[in-house]
Amino acid sequence: MKKLTAKVSVMVLSGLVFLLPQALAEQHKHRGKEHHKHSVPVAHKQKYHKVGYKVKALPLGYRKLLVRGVPFYFNAGVFYRTSPSGYVVVQAPLGARINALPLGYISFSLGVNRYFHVNGTYYLKEKNSYVVVEKPEGAATDTRLLAQATPANEAGSPLVVYPNKGQSERQRQQDKFECYQWAVTESGVDPLQSKPAVANRHYQKAYTSCLQGRGYTVN
Repeated sequence: MKKLTAKVSVMVLSGLVFLLPQALAEQHKHRGKEHHKHSVPVAHKQKYHKVGYKVKALPLGYRKLLVRGVPFYFNAGVFYRTSPSGYVVVQAPLGARINALPLGYISFSLGVNRYFHVNGTYYLKEKNSYVVVEKPEGAATDTRLLAQATPANEAGSPLVVYPNKGQSERQRQQDKFECYQWAVTESGVDPLQSKPAVANRHYQKAYTSCLQGRGYTVN
């Protein structure tokens, strides 16, 4: 009887050893599907406070700038000055220099100059910095720039975006703009600059995935 019990125990343990790797594999496969399900890319929504908005403390990573002797503080595309209650968002001062542009900028050429635009501010690159300048004459609106940034399909026509959730025209433009920003950051390609077709395909893939994640059909 003891021998029979021992034999049954060995058979049960052998079965568990055989089934355990399969169970773990199925669990890993299921987790992989869940991860893929929730990994749809969505453009990072950069929200800029309007001029006049007040904060008690500056955000982490700010830089102090002196523009014609006047102190300003800069962080992620926003300029601040001191106020009685802390700090207040101000218009970008002409002549201010920053070392790096915030994410999501748009670049375009006018004549021999290449401009950079983000949060309503225009910059020109000078050596290793970017200088705040006035809006150049002839600069296109964000909507026109966005149209230029829309990738083409295989037929060479601009991609057509269908809203599946009843998004308004204003919402569609906002989503397209934010997906443009995300795709530039994700792919490292700015379609407003001349890039090889292969690089543009990386941008198109990121741009399309972003819009699909926001409830659009893209053809």
